[in-house]
Amino acid sequence: METGGREDVGGSPQRLPRILFWALFAVVWAFSTCYVSLHSFKLLHFRWGDEIVNRAIWDIDFRCYLVPAYALAEGETGIYDFDRLQKYYARSRINRPGRGSITSPPPFYVAMIPFTRLPIYTACDVWLLSKIAALLWSAYVLMSMTLGGKAQGWAGLAWGAIIAVTMTAFSPTLADATFGQVNIHVLFLVCLSLFFLHRGKPAWAGVLLGVVFWIKLITAPIIVFYAVKGNREVALPALATVLVIFLAVAIPFGPGIFLDYFSTLLPSLEMHYYNANLSIQSRLMRIFPDSLPLVRTLYLLVLIPLAAGIIYRMSREDAGKNPVYVYLFLLTGALVASPIVWPYHHVLFLIPFVFIAKDLLGRSFESRLDWFTGLAFILVYFLIAVTSSTGQLHWRDEILLAGVPFAAQFLFFILLFLYPPGRLEAAK
Repeated sequence: METGGREDVGGSPQRLPRILFWALFAVVWAFSTCYVSLHSFKLLHFRWGDEIVNRAIWDIDFRCYLVPAYALAEGETGIYDFDRLQKYYARSRINRPGRGSITSPPPFYVAMIPFTRLPIYTACDVWLLSKIAALLWSAYVLMSMTLGGKAQGWAGLAWGAIIAVTMTAFSPTLADATFGQVNIHVLFLVCLSLFFLHRGKPAWAGVLLGVVFWIKLITAPIIVFYAVKGNREVALPALATVLVIFLAVAIPFGPGIFLDYFSTLLPSLEMHYYNANLSIQSRLMRIFPDSLPLVRTLYLLVLIPLAAGIIYRMSREDAGKNPVYVYLFLLTGALVASPIVWPYHHVLFLIPFVFIAKDLLGRSFESRLDWFTGLAFILVYFLIAVTSSTGQLHWRDEILLAGVPFAAQFLFFILLFLYPPGRLEAAK
């Protein structure tokens, strides 16, 4: 798929095709940004409204994070036992808890304990402020990696501002902020890990991969990749961090808390078959609601070729030697293969979106392949940017709510699978 711009006899590239692409990209970007921004104002009214019932719409997932944190703070280690946590839900202002709401690894809930010292809605506001800071720092890191030495001056300021606006006015970002999720924080840590790797500090990159592992297991494929490739500079710090955090939690709370987590993980994952779950497993559960063994078999049959495709792509030299592509492709592959993919998980797509946009905006667009790639990217960005926001679409609308983002994430995975790794390298 490697393409390059054809040039005139005089050496200057034809500008019209590129200008046409820029115009199309700008229109789609402006519409998506305005659409999501206008919707976000509606939700902000509810967050700080006078009625407590309106405020309760916000931060529901963050308040779920606090439930096991309250329990751990009082010495209760059975945080994956739904019945033993009942008395803590009221403290988090949750009236009707659902089974399967506590599915993160134990170290993450231990990290939430300091928030239990704050009044509940003060803790929610602090969490939101930390989310805003993480988003802005992520924009800065991505700007630095995509521009390199050109990041100084007005060009860097303009590109950084565009990235920040794009990341903020992005439907999955709005969903993450509404529910009080942790994906924006994960986005920042992954960006920072990639930044350290690009700057020749692989040990720090590995440490951050290990930290993210105990928030969400999504960095496991990246850690495994570097371990298999024999890249000790990344793999050993990552594995050491995973072990250190494990011991830091297992010693005071007992190793049984990890046994509880992994023993209840599969049943918890298989409970999420709601419309908004964009995973392959959820789609199969919708088709065969009364046959879990069949769903498990079909899900495995889909995962086998998917995993084979990921392994094949990562085994190619041009892919394996580019850390940016490794991160982008494995994160996207992990999301597509995951049994739980909520709309706010698509926040992580912002990393490849920024790198691909930077590459495409520098193309000449004189070849059909450039146009095919560019149009596919614009389509994926548009579908994900505007169709996942909370309240924008009716939850009962299966096609628009789940079908479009579900298809878009697969199209994006295919796009990355075919994308030349050399075009997604960080700038020097």
